[in-house]
Amino acid sequence: MSKLLEGYYKTVNNFYELLKVENGKNTVRDGMGNEFTMTVEYGDFGEVCSEIQEKTGVTNYDFQLKMIYTEGMVEGFQDMVDKFVENGVLLDDGMRCVTKGVMGVSELIKITEEEKIVLENNYDPIEAPPGPYKVQPDVQGKILWFSGVPGMGKSTTAQILAREEGYVYYEGDCFTQLKNPYIPLDASSMSQVNQKNLKGPGMQERQALNALANDLVGAVLTGKEHDREEANKVYIAMAEDIKREKKRIGGDWAVAHVVMTREARDSVRKILGPQLIFILLTMPSEDRRQRILSRHGNSEAAVEMMERFEAACVPGQEGEPNTINLSVTAALTKEEVVEEVWKCVRDIEEKSCEA
Repeated sequence: MSKLLEGYYKTVNNFYELLKVENGKNTVRDGMGNEFTMTVEYGDFGEVCSEIQEKTGVTNYDFQLKMIYTEGMVEGFQDMVDKFVENGVLLDDGMRCVTKGVMGVSELIKITEEEKIVLENNYDPIEAPPGPYKVQPDVQGKILWFSGVPGMGKSTTAQILAREEGYVYYEGDCFTQLKNPYIPLDASSMSQVNQKNLKGPGMQERQALNALANDLVGAVLTGKEHDREEANKVYIAMAEDIKREKKRIGGDWAVAHVVMTREARDSVRKILGPQLIFILLTMPSEDRRQRILSRHGNSEAAVEMMERFEAACVPGQEGEPNTINLSVTAALTKEEVVEEVWKCVRDIEEKSCEA
């Protein structure tokens, strides 16, 4: 029976980018340099999902990776950590693996020490990440900021606006992860995990924000109270980055990132000004459940976590400027969602003209 081999595996479509196997100990590392210990068990872990069977021809999982709780995590975070279980199949005598977890289907590929060094040095500059957009700093347009829990269509809608209307799509989830926020327009919105890491001036400050963001997410997903003032530091820093990047690139912008409270949205408004419009996407509970299951490989754990996230999100308030609460259903096509967005934006712009 094959087992994971000593050395390194690079990953595709996962929250970590490198798996290290050394003397039977398994450590994964994300793009920020955070490391987590994983246990591995070998055996029969049931039938594989249809996507893995089509990829590999294998019928049953033969190993399981599970994250281990470490000191310093948010109190109660173990509940969430327990959800990070990946069942997988070993291929090519352990040189390649395919797994399924909360991120969906991922791949691990054995690499050499030299390939690992190349991977670590393949990054984009933090001060000017490249993207597929025309640089026109003399054109400073509006900003449509799509908020809502994962699975609502934030990134997909922003990406359509970039592809079809010339907007600059900025993926906010990449900000604290120190990844290039300009996802290719022909890539899946979930491919943010495969974006190049950013390096350069300001890395240490961004890493500190990553720790704050992780604490915030951990608290929300475990149903704990979180420090809103600390959370606002992340939103303020992201807004400052968007302001700087928009000044550099220009054009109309579509930002995708959840902003959970009115207080946080007000903080962002102070930085980005009246050209900012928040569009808060929601979805009926059953539609949301099916969307998340489809997005995360039928993971019930992902559904549970996103329900906690939904409960922490505050809708747009009466009198809140340039803010749209937009409910969409699973029956709507991506194009129909975009059309609903345009209707709401036109309504806000008409009211602004009347005022």
